[in-house]
Formats: sequence, C-alpha cells, structure tokens
Amino acid sequence: MKFRRIFFIIAFFLLVLSGIWYFGFDRNISLPSMKKITKIEVCQNDFKQRAQQISYIEEPPKIEKIYNFIEQRKKGWEPLLYSPPAAVVMANFYEADKILFQLYLMKTSNFIIGNSDGTYLKSLKNEERDEFFKLLGVQSGSLVSTPRKENPI
Repeated sequence: MKFRRIFFIIAFFLLVLSGIWYFGFDRNISLPSMKKITKIEVCQNDFKQRAQQISYIEEPPKIEKIYNFIEQRKKGWEPLLYSPPAAVVMANFYEADKILFQLYLMKTSNFIIGNSDGTYLKSLKNEERDEFFKLLGVQSGSLVSTPRKENPI
C-alpha cells in the first residue's frame, strides 16, 4: 500500500513537471547566423519515379529571404515524437560543405526542422506554405531548377 502511494506521488509529480515543460516554455528553434549559410540545396520528391529533383540557391539575397521567412516563424515549434512520412520538399542549409540544418515540407502544411538540438514540427497556413515554396523555387508541384554554378579553375 505504501509503495503504491509513493509510486502515484512520483508519477503525479512527473506529470506536473512535463505539463509545465510542455505548456510553460516558449518553444523557439535555434538557428545559426545567416552569415554562415553559403548554399541551400533544394530537393523535391517525385513520388511516381521515386527520384529527387535538385536545385541550388547560392545567391545571398535569395538566401536572406528564405532565412528571414524561417526566422519570423521561430516560435511555437513542437518536438517531433514520431517518424514523419516522406517530405514533398527538403532544403539543406550549408556552411561550405557542412549541413547546418534541414527543413522538410510535408504534403500537409507541416513544416519540420532538424538541427543539432533535435527535430521539431510546426504547421503553416496554406498561404505561408505557398510563399515558402516560391522562395525555394518550387511552383505548382514542379521544381523550377537553378543550374549549379561551376567554379572556374
């Protein structure tokens, strides 16, 4: 009887702590400085052929617009507790050859980010999702690719 009471007290205490953590903290994602981002690799799944079409964004003004879009939506992210289905669009943010963080857009309006802190989920409004697709060069279900610039030797 005494053991059962202690067990329930501990379980209740853990439940209260998890509730405070879940509802009480403002869940912001951490992003690296925009100055570190040198390239964004955009991949779009082609579910019919099971292939990915790829484009690269290396122009600083475009990178800044995309970064600002994400920066404006840093609040309200939820930790992802399950494995998500395949993404429609993925964007890898690079510093030289090192991936800083990754973004995934799902068929629904879910927006997932993966960084060194973990994986987080946020829902976007349809207008926001369409705006982000346009920023990445994805329009009407097809990828508008930007050819990769070759470095002269």
